[in-house]
Amino acid sequence: TIVNWMLESTVFQIKCQIIRSSWHENAFDHTANDIDGYMYVLNVDDNNKYSLIFKKRVDNLTVGVSYEFSAYLTNIRKPEHNSNDPNILFQVNEIAIAKNSTGDIEESNPMTWKKYGVAFKAPNVSVILLMISMKKDRDGNNLAIDDIELRACSNQSSTSSTD
Repeated sequence: TIVNWMLESTVFQIKCQIIRSSWHENAFDHTANDIDGYMYVLNVDDNNKYSLIFKKRVDNLTVGVSYEFSAYLTNIRKPEHNSNDPNILFQVNEIAIAKNSTGDIEESNPMTWKKYGVAFKAPNVSVILLMISMKKDRDGNNLAIDDIELRACSNQSSTSSTD
């Protein structure tokens, strides 16, 4: 099953397998032992502004507890295409209380998943988790995201939420 959506100027799909000649064909999601698992595949296509690619409000956090917002990302372009590499900003709240950039996620062969994220202390019981493409290019800027997670990093709580 392939589902296509638009989010701002980003075309994305939720799919089991990548099928496109300039991308890593027949590549699968990051999750181990997940036969038919899905990943979030994006073709970020905006020359004019940074593109919001993920936004989720999370409630019921414990104030003062440290959390990690993370995901596994990969550049889905094959190295021989010499296109723009994605660079994703992980940010907590629209007026950032914490943020961290992946830097350029380089093309690789074979396609390689890597965990990225940002740590923060909950200032109140609700936060908004954001992923923003920092490249304003139409050539390249193709990536896949899997195993998005928010987890507590202290012994004070064992809360974990996965999208």
